Amino acid sequence: MRIVVFATSDQYFAEFHQDVDFVREMKCNRYGTPIFRYMMMHIESHYSFDYYGYCNGDLLIHSSLLSALDFVSEQIAKGLLDHRVAINRLNHLEAFLVGRRTNIFAPFPRLSRSHRAQNDAQIAECSKRGSLFQSDAEDYFVFPRHTFDWQFIKDVVIGRPGYDNYLVSQVYHNRTRSSFIDITNAVIVAHQTDSDGVKAGHRKSKDRFYNMKLIKRDWKKGRIEYSDFVLEQFPASSFAIRRRFYVPDIPFDDSFLLEELSLLRRFIRPSDVCVELASRVVRGVLSEL
Repeated sequence: MRIVVFATSDQYFAEFHQDVDFVREMKCNRYGTPIFRYMMMHIESHYSFDYYGYCNGDLLIHSSLLSALDFVSEQIAKGLLDHRVAINRLNHLEAFLVGRRTNIFAPFPRLSRSHRAQNDAQIAECSKRGSLFQSDAEDYFVFPRHTFDWQFIKDVVIGRPGYDNYLVSQVYHNRTRSSFIDITNAVIVAHQTDSDGVKAGHRKSKDRFYNMKLIKRDWKKGRIEYSDFVLEQFPASSFAIRRRFYVPDIPFDDSFLLEELSLLRRFIRPSDVCVELASRVVRGVLSEL
């Protein structure tokens, strides 16, 4: 695994260049904000790995992400990930992983450069004081090479509204070749929320609406609850992947799995009117928080 940081800061480079790779020249829009697709084209052309990913620099990611990727690779090898169209079943050789973040607030943990278990414990502990954020704020993605044909991806920029939803929407519309997997309940991802707040990308800037003008309405399916699969981890190091049930074109967070629906149907009649109210509906590894 290699960590690649896109940054022009001399301070960051001086302190971390021995630990991570730096890319200091980036293709940007006219306001100086980096364009996502050129960042990923650089990564894919300079490194050869099974998976590639992107995350915002204010995230703390539990190392169980690596085990989750191994598990997904095993499911692909066994032919267990697919897309079903009518009676046809199309096996997938690729997977796109994305999840919701848990917002945490200062004081933030000080992580070690060499003690993974210690770091994981701190990420889990600080996340107990956090709160799970909304499903259309997608701060990290993981996918194999060639998941995206970058020449057809628009020049959306990072850190501004809409780029994440646009990218996830492209995966949704191309599910015949790639499994769309929600890993919220498999990997703890903590977002260090500073004075900019939980929606830092929406703060006032010259290119605040740059992406939205570019993509127009091509972001509508870019929410995590539109995923076909849900990956869970519980207990620790034990993973399970389930097919998500959802009603087309009616998005809602924490959609019921098929197993959950069968249980509810035993006690709730089709004619009953129900209201579900929950501040944190979580399963898997997040249930321990």
